[in-house]
Amino acid sequence: MTMKRRIASGGVSFHRLLSLGSLPLVLLACPAVSWGQGSAIAWPVVSTQLTQTGKDAVAYLTVKAAPAGAPVSLTSEAKEVAAFCADAAARRAGVYVAPLSVYRRCFPDVPSMAAFDLPFLASDWSQANRLLAGPVGLSVAQGFATTGHDVLFFWQGEARILASEKSITSGKDLQGRTVLGPSTYASTNAVVQLGGSAVAVPLPERYELAREGSDKVIDIPLAEIDKLPPNQNNILLSNHSLDPVVLMASTSALESLNAQQRGFLESALSDATQIQAAAARSQETTQKAELMRRGANVTALTSVTKANFSSGALASSSALRAMEVFAMSSSTLKASSLKQVKSQEQSVYVKVLFATNRAVAKNAVGGDLSSDLTYGQANVELAYEGNNDYVPPSLSVPTQWANLFTPAIKGKGVQVNWTLTTKKPFAKEQLSAPPSLPSKAPLLYVHGFANSFDDALQRGAWLSWNVGRPVLAFSWPSRGVQLPASYRTDQKTADKSVDALVSVLQTLGVRNGVTTDVDLVVHSMGARVMLAALKAIDQKPVAERPRFRRLIMVAPDIPTTGLAANWSALRQYFGRDASLYISDHDLALGISKEGMNPDEGPRAGLAPPIFTGTGVESIFIGRNDFSLTGHSYHVVNNAISRDLIEALKYGVNASERWGQIRSPDQKYFVIQGLKDL
Repeated sequence: MTMKRRIASGGVSFHRLLSLGSLPLVLLACPAVSWGQGSAIAWPVVSTQLTQTGKDAVAYLTVKAAPAGAPVSLTSEAKEVAAFCADAAARRAGVYVAPLSVYRRCFPDVPSMAAFDLPFLASDWSQANRLLAGPVGLSVAQGFATTGHDVLFFWQGEARILASEKSITSGKDLQGRTVLGPSTYASTNAVVQLGGSAVAVPLPERYELAREGSDKVIDIPLAEIDKLPPNQNNILLSNHSLDPVVLMASTSALESLNAQQRGFLESALSDATQIQAAAARSQETTQKAELMRRGANVTALTSVTKANFSSGALASSSALRAMEVFAMSSSTLKASSLKQVKSQEQSVYVKVLFATNRAVAKNAVGGDLSSDLTYGQANVELAYEGNNDYVPPSLSVPTQWANLFTPAIKGKGVQVNWTLTTKKPFAKEQLSAPPSLPSKAPLLYVHGFANSFDDALQRGAWLSWNVGRPVLAFSWPSRGVQLPASYRTDQKTADKSVDALVSVLQTLGVRNGVTTDVDLVVHSMGARVMLAALKAIDQKPVAERPRFRRLIMVAPDIPTTGLAANWSALRQYFGRDASLYISDHDLALGISKEGMNPDEGPRAGLAPPIFTGTGVESIFIGRNDFSLTGHSYHVVNNAISRDLIEALKYGVNASERWGQIRSPDQKYFVIQGLKDL
């Protein structure tokens, strides 16, 4: 039996595994498997100056890519900084992993690479991750793009502290003090502007010198608290100079990879990012607990504490420095980055196109049915809680991300551009794109039961962010309420929305056998609307029937018998096999089957049974969903999201995706996760 496999899991199981602090356990999760025949390429993972969690994550990568036939074979190459920079400057093929401070030495003429060398940006890496996934991270990626490289992921860097015999709770506590060790611009400048003196001292010598007087303050990694002299018992958890680890690769080298190779590489790096983040968080938590056990007086860098360190001189100096750092960023990105480093919370907003048959009145979209369609676009906030360490490669190329993503002040939600709202369909040029790698054509997203207009656009925004493609969300008038009566109402409204979706499909699709990358993604009850719309199109003349690349059905709330009876006729509208995601622990579909539709038999998205048929790649998600209802796993679960990235971003079939293992009867696929091992 030929097996196609990768380890793909949500953060929960990775965190549980890594909390044991054992790399061998991670490696055991990646047994060598004969993957079958296919094109393969060897790439080094070139690294320098990594912490132990970074080294462990690199080791994971090399083991994951070890099975015979893996699309990309990864080998570790740890180098000195000079050799690392030489390879990076030459754009040698490979994944490069190093702290941002190293890249500043490699590319000294790129100002934005100093984006994190500003004082007191965050107290810990959970706060820092908001910077990484926001405008500041995008500015860094834009800077890398000018060197011919794509930022792939950010990893957490080293946590740093200030330790002293005397209390350190505000900037005045550094006046007249000698700080041993600051070596970056941010840390040195902060000490000087706050009235202290900075002395560069090798790390091993700082501990001994700190014993000599109460005026000494030492700058050390949090990981070395066990070396602190007993008198150094006042700790500022400042992270006064953040230094994230950047994973990057040459743009030209990435473009030389085929779809399967790029999908595998992105998936492997995503898994390693989760592993490194979980290990770093666990380590930081353990080290903070050790400080408390020692009876240390710990001051965290809260917003109040941060204000206490922002003296007039330091604030002015930091503002000037920030202007220099972001000087070459695009105007919008520059403005948002400057606000973000000044603690004005910023978010990334994704432009989502929409078509809706909801009633629109007084610049508001409601839940009532309209007789006509409204087209428009909105900027949609990506609402997350700081754990998104991933910057898609497309973001590092300004011309690609500028049309999709906009940074702005946090908390604005869904902002419809009412001046662009119209009853006319989108122009063809807005909805078409030639085949490319990664795909750039739009995808159509149709939501399910109990989704408001804002819900639909927010889910469409996450799809767009994950796959780097424009999204057109078709929002039919679901009531947005999870009640039995609302389910019946939504079913009726879904059926009344078929003609509207037919119009959208005919606008979006291409005819005359032209190849396109346009994909259709439907969730839950959205599959009911979609299949009915495709059946309606089947009654039209051949010349009026649109054609798409692929249909992806996630937890479809339709009877299995209906899908089986109609699919053979409907598959003609797609150039590739459909993907059907199925779960055996989907509470919402269980209620649909037993309580709401007892006479219709099994639901296509609920196992058992697992629907299989010609032209459909059925994908069982296994134990890879940890949400309350187990129903919206396309937006809440990393394993399934990454599988969708391989399908939608790179167009890779399930039979070629590393996240799949064939079932014993060869009729469906299973996404493997750590819980399955």
